[in-house]
Amino acid sequence: MHGIVVRKYGGTSVAGAPRLARIASAAQRRQLSRRKAVVVASAMSGETNRLVNALRRTVREPEPIAADAVVCTGEQVTIGLLSAALWERGVSNAALTGWQVPIITNGDHTRSLISSVYTRRIYTVLRVSAATMVAGFQGVDALGCSSTLGRGGSDTTAAALSSVLRSPCLIYTDVDGVCTGDPRLVPSARVILRISYEEMCELAGFGSRVVHDRSLTLQGRSAVGMSVLSSSSGTCNNEKLRTSVFFNLGRLMPMDRPQATSVSYRRCRAYIYLRASGGGDVILTLSALCGEKIELLSFLHDGARGVRAAMTTPASAAPGLEGALCNLRCRTRLRRSQCDAASCDVSTVGLGIRYAQVACSIALPMLRRAHAIATSEIRISLCLKERDLRCAVGRMHLTCLHGDWRRGFADSGATWL
Repeated sequence: MHGIVVRKYGGTSVAGAPRLARIASAAQRRQLSRRKAVVVASAMSGETNRLVNALRRTVREPEPIAADAVVCTGEQVTIGLLSAALWERGVSNAALTGWQVPIITNGDHTRSLISSVYTRRIYTVLRVSAATMVAGFQGVDALGCSSTLGRGGSDTTAAALSSVLRSPCLIYTDVDGVCTGDPRLVPSARVILRISYEEMCELAGFGSRVVHDRSLTLQGRSAVGMSVLSSSSGTCNNEKLRTSVFFNLGRLMPMDRPQATSVSYRRCRAYIYLRASGGGDVILTLSALCGEKIELLSFLHDGARGVRAAMTTPASAAPGLEGALCNLRCRTRLRRSQCDAASCDVSTVGLGIRYAQVACSIALPMLRRAHAIATSEIRISLCLKERDLRCAVGRMHLTCLHGDWRRGFADSGATWL
């Protein structure tokens, strides 16, 4: 079946009857295009937290399988209300939960992974209806029990459906799209109209909360188009202002031109610096204590000076880390350690940003205040104190996106094409 589009609405987009009515009215107008829609909806804003709090007041430590049975009801309420609003406007539809589709998961409750998606029932509904409502964030395990997909689960559901249906995915949020910076910190931030898949993955992994990184992984495997647009303007007649994710953006850009795309940040990080005369056993011990939450920034093993390493982790793990460092001083050859729980990281993402002079020009304004700097092919990250976050985001946005660093790149002998 051709002409299918997957539309995903987040919690703020479906919060309340007026917003549900706006989505339904937009669906009524789109009926003229005869394009079928698979609508993935999240729970209303704050509903999941309310369910979790109610569960914790009832049971101190609930079993994950029981927690999933409670938490997944938020999305079921949303698709039921949205379905009713569509029927009221003459739009034929059907509402399906995760087990009705079905979306099969691996059964790891509260953080399941999608194993497979069966599309037969969706196609059956779309043959006789204009739209199918699908509850996001949930699936069903091999035993038939409901299981949730964890953080960003509704984005993951939409990406999985887009992948198996081979249809474009539209993510509706409370912002106009992916911006060059956080508008709350950078008033001059503007919407990025097109961005590469690699850049979007880096932004999602380093603080941009517009699209979850798990959904981008699924989208990348299928190479199906994805766009991000506002639920307020996108449900009206204007859907031109959006961010489109491309998988071949290099063909659309001038050759040999480094380009900074956006600045993102993560709060509540802990910075750790270690210096030991032994091998990598210190790093392995800390990694075991913190699970997989440690991100290594730099690691230098010099035969004479020993091991020097810098890493970051969520600030919630800092109390346990400080105790672990005290124990490591007694049991290993740890010479020096530093743990700063009031840290953050600021990242600049862009194709070709790894050029040495470009990287220095971007990082230089904040280098004196930085704990550490890390670079990749398309990213530059600075680890800073939390109090320097606003200043760092503003300066890096100004340096990257207003042309100051491009002059330095041109002066280095490169030719603009």
